[in-house]
Amino acid sequence: MQVTIAFVNCQAIMFALCSFIALRVTCYMRDIEPSPVRLSWLATRQLPVWLWCEGCSHHKSLPVEPLLEKFGDVVLLALKAHFHCAACGGREVFLRPDWHSAGWTQGVVSRHEKLPE
Repeated sequence: MQVTIAFVNCQAIMFALCSFIALRVTCYMRDIEPSPVRLSWLATRQLPVWLWCEGCSHHKSLPVEPLLEKFGDVVLLALKAHFHCAACGGREVFLRPDWHSAGWTQGVVSRHEKLPE
């Protein structure tokens, strides 16, 4: 009987400790704001920039070094206004790190299809 009570108390203490740790980690993670991706961050990791046209689904991967030389160390989203689609001329271009061509991932990274109108 005493062994069972001690085991139950030990479980309760472990549960309380784990709950406290999870709560502290969650509070800590809430305080961290994600920062936007900068060109220097991509260059350090040798990641190209992947561009996707929202209008016609044309896409291309560009090396980051020429972009860094031309625009400086800017946030990736700041480059959006400087691009247009070579296929359709559209200005709605989506930019992100090209994880796949750099070998960081295997298979499909994201799936893009044109939305029905």
